[in-house]
Amino acid sequence: AVHSAMSSRKKNKKQRRSNDMNGGRIQIGNTYRRLSDDDAPFDRSGTVRKVHDVTIFCDVESTAVSDLIEKVTFDLGSTFVPRQFVCHSPVPAKAATAADDAQVMRFSTRQTMYGAPTVTIKVRCRGGSMFTYQHTVTLRENSDAAPAVYELTEPRHLRPLRAVKLNDDSKFGIELELTSSVGVSPEDIASQLSRFRLTSGDVHVMSTYREGREQIAGWKLVPDSSISCNVSQPNCNTFELVSPVLRGGDG
Repeated sequence: AVHSAMSSRKKNKKQRRSNDMNGGRIQIGNTYRRLSDDDAPFDRSGTVRKVHDVTIFCDVESTAVSDLIEKVTFDLGSTFVPRQFVCHSPVPAKAATAADDAQVMRFSTRQTMYGAPTVTIKVRCRGGSMFTYQHTVTLRENSDAAPAVYELTEPRHLRPLRAVKLNDDSKFGIELELTSSVGVSPEDIASQLSRFRLTSGDVHVMSTYREGREQIAGWKLVPDSSISCNVSQPNCNTFELVSPVLRGGDG
């Protein structure tokens, strides 16, 4: 009877632990766009153009699953400076494998490169569990149509998400992907942003993506052909609103 009771307690404890597990499905892959020679920036040597515009992503199927993740670290290797990029906050994105408008929550980093590195992706969950994946960048159109799929399970108790503290010398930037109807030009938008003081200082309009890669003191609108137009506005203008380099908590 004693052994039976102990077995029953162990079984119930195991069942409770199983019920407390949190998890879901994640997808890892990359998008791809070939830059023209005019738009492609040079590498640090100044001799090789980085013609591949790539977004490496870790997609989760719902907000509930993304809330399990504390951060995703993308280690691009020693040829990148800095070599690691950490993403704490996912953004909504169209699911790579969905035929409709289904959305996922996306942790990602966007890079220009001249080769196809193998990226180490580390997913840290709120319970403290760490999961590591390898992804070799695919340099072809529609490369995001076949991401690798994994099951992510956090067996540990979830801890509250911590605020990310920025050091005073930390540098970061903001990029907002935007579209406008044909009749509303980037110049019109820049004028309105400056007029209503929605940005600090005037907004500069860049004529090419390559020109937009250059750092300037103020905000800028940069053309971006990787952004998709709405079905009802197939010929829209596509661009990014890019901040200057921001520093620390005051940024």
